[in-house]
Amino acid sequence: MSIYAAVDSNALTYLVNAIGVEGYDPARDNSGLADERIAMSRLFMYGDCKLWVPPAVRTETADIPPGELRDAHNRMTWYQLLDHDSDASESAIERRMNELLRHHAGVKDCRVVAETEGMELGYLITRDDRLQGRLQAHTTVQIVRPTELWKSLGIDCAPPHAMVPAADNPLSAYHWWRLPDC
Repeated sequence: MSIYAAVDSNALTYLVNAIGVEGYDPARDNSGLADERIAMSRLFMYGDCKLWVPPAVRTETADIPPGELRDAHNRMTWYQLLDHDSDASESAIERRMNELLRHHAGVKDCRVVAETEGMELGYLITRDDRLQGRLQAHTTVQIVRPTELWKSLGIDCAPPHAMVPAADNPLSAYHWWRLPDC
């Protein structure tokens, strides 16, 4: 069964950095985020996850300076992920965002949670510990790190529904993302 999850701007960037920009190698990643990038990649390829990019995150993407990184974000969002608006009214999202602001000062964070609730999704994927710590108790959405959601799926081998790169895709030259066949 598919999992529907929203991604915040950090989680989207982890996915883009890992599979949207040629040459990523976690062995050379000194950022401390390699595990999160690998988890986002595996959620996308093996997890049967439908990843939704909320409007607030798409707005943040537009703020990335023009160039390869913004282009990679746009390509990933437009062609690989879900990027439609929710059916929730703007007034309902604004009202919910204002309720959440009583618990967390981050307007963008509260907006993303409100939009995720408006889409009636079960998960918001983020690495923002402050967002998770302050808002988890005030939403039905499970706010999780990429590594937490990946581990919760218990996938140890490549399922039949895996979406893996073709042999001529530059990513196929790397092995860090691969799972053994079942």
